[in-house]
Amino acid sequence: MNSKSKLLFLLIPAGLSGVYFSTISGLDLNIFSKEISLVVPLQILALVYVGYYYRRKQAKIKS
Repeated sequence: MNSKSKLLFLLIPAGLSGVYFSTISGLDLNIFSKEISLVVPLQILALVYVGYYYRRKQAKIKS
């Protein structure tokens, strides 16, 4: 990966998360709903990452 690819790899998720957080902040929800709506996507991303890491690890063991 060259430096331009690394920069895009970091800037795109950062921009999307900024838009997401500003959108959630602008909604007229109670504080509990706002907290849940901010945490759930992070938990989903963590599960996807762990699943991807586990599959990669298993593929290395098999080969």
